[in-house]
Amino acid sequence: MNGRKQRTIVIFVVLCLVWMVPMQAFASVTIEDEANFFSAEEVAAIEAAANDTYFNYYVSTVEGVDGQSSSNAALEVIDRVGSEGYHYSIFIDAEASEVYLNYIPNGEAESVIGNERNAVRIIDNEFLPAAATGEYGQGVVNIMEHLERERTSGTVATFLFVGALMIALVITLFYLRAQKKKRLAHVQSLLDRQKRILADVLKPYHEAKERVELSRGNTQQLFSEKQEELFAILTNAQEQEQQIKTWLDGAGKKKKNDVLQATVDFTNNITAQEEQLETKKEQLKEMFDQELKISGLIKAIEEKVKGVRDALEEMKRKTNLPYTYLERDIQAAEEKMTEMSSADDSLDYLYAAQLAEAAEEACATAETHADQIKTLLAKEAELIDRIDKQAREIDHIVEREQLQLKEEDPHALLEAARQSHSQLHHAIEVGNAKEAMYIYDSMDAAINDALQRVKQLLVYRDETKRELGELQDQMRSIRLDPESFRIQMDKVRHTYHSSHWHSIESDYHEATTLYDNMLHTMSNVDTMLQLDRQEYKKANQTMQDLVAQYKTLSDLHGQSFYLFDRLEQQKQSLYREARAMNDAIQSLEHQLHHHRLRLNSHRMEELYRSVNNAIRLLDVTPIELFAVEDELEHVKQELPYVQKEVQSFIQDKERLEREWRDVSSSYQHMSRKLGLNFSQSTFKRRYDESARQVDYLISEGQFASAKREVELTRRLVDEMRDEERRMARKAAQTAAVLHTVNRNNNRNSRGGGSGGSRGGGFGGSGGSRGGGFGGSSGSRGGGRSMGGRGGGSSFRGKGGGRKF
Repeated sequence: MNGRKQRTIVIFVVLCLVWMVPMQAFASVTIEDEANFFSAEEVAAIEAAANDTYFNYYVSTVEGVDGQSSSNAALEVIDRVGSEGYHYSIFIDAEASEVYLNYIPNGEAESVIGNERNAVRIIDNEFLPAAATGEYGQGVVNIMEHLERERTSGTVATFLFVGALMIALVITLFYLRAQKKKRLAHVQSLLDRQKRILADVLKPYHEAKERVELSRGNTQQLFSEKQEELFAILTNAQEQEQQIKTWLDGAGKKKKNDVLQATVDFTNNITAQEEQLETKKEQLKEMFDQELKISGLIKAIEEKVKGVRDALEEMKRKTNLPYTYLERDIQAAEEKMTEMSSADDSLDYLYAAQLAEAAEEACATAETHADQIKTLLAKEAELIDRIDKQAREIDHIVEREQLQLKEEDPHALLEAARQSHSQLHHAIEVGNAKEAMYIYDSMDAAINDALQRVKQLLVYRDETKRELGELQDQMRSIRLDPESFRIQMDKVRHTYHSSHWHSIESDYHEATTLYDNMLHTMSNVDTMLQLDRQEYKKANQTMQDLVAQYKTLSDLHGQSFYLFDRLEQQKQSLYREARAMNDAIQSLEHQLHHHRLRLNSHRMEELYRSVNNAIRLLDVTPIELFAVEDELEHVKQELPYVQKEVQSFIQDKERLEREWRDVSSSYQHMSRKLGLNFSQSTFKRRYDESARQVDYLISEGQFASAKREVELTRRLVDEMRDEERRMARKAAQTAAVLHTVNRNNNRNSRGGGSGGSRGGGFGGSGGSRGGGFGGSSGSRGGGRSMGGRGGGSSFRGKGGGRKF
C-alpha cells in the first residue's frame, strides 16, 4: 500500500471519530393544559422527564374540539408548533377520551418513530396502561422515555457500526501490508526454487559428460544428447535466476497486478524446468541401470545358450541324428549373443542392451524347439504300438457286434497315421520341431478318432432301436377312423361358428397322409437296422425326422378329433370368467350403494353390457368364441381402472367426511362457548345451511364443491373464534374501566359537570375527570396533513382500526 492510500484512510478514520462525538441537546417541553387534565405533580414530572431527553415536546389538552374531528385538531397543533422547533406533539381530547401522538415528517423525529402505525402502537403500549389506572401524566412520561430509548438505541447502533468500520479499515490496512509481504516472500521462495534447480542440474550434467568420455558408438551418442539437454536446462535456470534477482530489487515500487503477473510467469517457468529436469534424470537413471545390468545379462544368456548347445550335443550322441534345424536355431542365438558381447566390449553399453532382447528371444526359441524334439523322440516309438492296439480293439468290437462298417472306415484312419510315421521320423531327424509337432498331433487325432467312430455306430444303432419302438407304440394310439371324424365334424359344425373349424377337414387329410408316410418310413428304418444292412448312421438321422413328424401328426390328430372337447373347455372357461367379472361389477355397485355415492354410471353400464353380451353369445348357436373373448378382453382392460376409480372415490368421500366431522366438532365447541345470543343465531343459520350443502354434495359425488363448502364452514368457525376473543377483550376492558371509576370515585371529588375542574375521572362535556370513560372505542386518530403525521387511540381500547 502506497503512502497516499494510507493518508486517505487515516483522514477518514479521524472524520469518523469527529462525527461520532455526540452533541449536547437542550430539550424543552411545553404543557398547554386547557382541560386541567394534569395535576401539579404530573406537570412537574413531565417537565423533569423532558429535561433528560433529546427532542422538544408540546403537550396539549382540550375540553373538546367543537364538532371538528380530534385527529384534525391534533394535526393542526403539530402544524402550528412544528415551525417553533418542537419535534412531537401529544394531543388529548378529554371529551372524546382520545389521545394523539404527532411528529414532524422528514427529520429525526420521523426516523425514530417510523410511521403512523408505530405512533398508535406507542400509545397502546406506553400511555393506555398508565391511563387505565388514572396515571395520565405518567403515560405522557412513558411516551417521552420510549422515544428517547429508540433514539439512543439508534445512536448506539451508529457508534457500533462506525467502530466496526474503523476496525475493518485497520484490519484491511494490516491485511494489505501482510499480503504484500506474502507476495514478496513468495517471489523469494521462487528464487530459492530456482537456485535448487541450478544445484540439482549440475550433478546429472557432469555424470552425462563423464559417460560421453567413457563410452563409444551409439551409447556415446545417446549420452551426448542428454548432456546437451541438461546444459540447456542449466543455461535457462541461470538466466531466470538473474531475472528474478533483478526484479526483486525493485519489487517494493511495483503494483500489485504487476507482482502477481510476474509471480505467475516465474512460477510457470520454474515448474516447467523442474518437470524437464525430473524427466531427464529419470531417463539418465534408466540408461545407467541398463549399463549396470548388461554385464549380468550377457553372462546369463551365454549360460543359457551353452546349456542348449550341450543338450543338442547329448541328443546327437545318443541318436546319431543331424538335427539340422536345431543347429540353425542355436547358431542364430549364438550370433545374437556374439553381437551383444562385441557391443559391450566396445563400451557401447546401451546398444548391447538393445540387442539383449533379440538374443533372449533367439535363445528361448532354440530351447523350446530342443525340448519339443526331445519329447517327440520319446513318443515316436509308442505311436506304432498305439496304432496296432487300436486296430486290435476295433477288430474285437466289429467281431463281437457283427459290424460291417459300411458307413465308417476306421482302418483307413489308422493306415494314414501309420504312413505319416515316416514323415514324423524325418522331421525329428532334421530337428524341424514345428513340422514334427504338427504331424504328431494329426496322427494322435486319427488314432483316437478311429475307435470313437466305431463306438458311435453302436450308439446310433441302440438309440434308433429304442426310439423306433417308442414311436411304434405311440403310432398305435393314433386312430384316423373316417366315421369318428364325421361324427366329430357334425358336432363341431352344429355347435360352433365356422371360424373355429374351417380347417378341420384339411387337417384331417394332412394327418392321414402324414400317418401313411411315417409308417412307410418307419419300415425303412427297421430295414436299415437289420444285420444285413447296418445303415445305423442313416437310420438315426431318419429317426430324428420321424420324431419331429410325430409331433406334427399329434397336433393334427388332436385338431381333427378333439376340437369339440377343446372348444367346450374353452367355452366353460369363458363362462366362468364372465361370471367372475359380473360379480366384480356387482361388488363395486354394492360398495357405492353402501357409501351412498353416485358414480358416473356410463362406464359401469358399458362393462355390464359387455359381460351380459358375452354370456348371451355363449348360449346362442353357432357359438363364436372369438367374439366372446373380444367382449371379455374389453372388460378385463377396463375393470381395474373402474375398481381403482371407485376406491379413490370412496377414499375421497371418507377423507372429506373426516374433515367435516372435525369442522363440525369445532363449531359445536365454539357454539357452547358463545352461548345463545344473536350472533350465535346468525352463525347457526350459516352452519345449518353448510351442513345441508355438504351432505348433498357428498352424496352426489361433487367432492370439489363439498370441499369448498367445508372451507367456508371452517372460516365460519374462525369468525366465531374471533368473536369469542373480542368478547373476552371487551369484558376485560370493561372490568378495567370499572376499576378506574371506582378508584377515582373514592378520591376527594373536585367538581363535575362543565366547570373544567379536575375531578375523579372523565365525565360530561365540561372536561372533568369524574364519571366514566366516554369517547370512541377503537379510534386510531391517525392521519396526515401538510405539516405533520401521527396516530391516536382512545383510552378505552388500543384502537388503530383493530377489529374486536
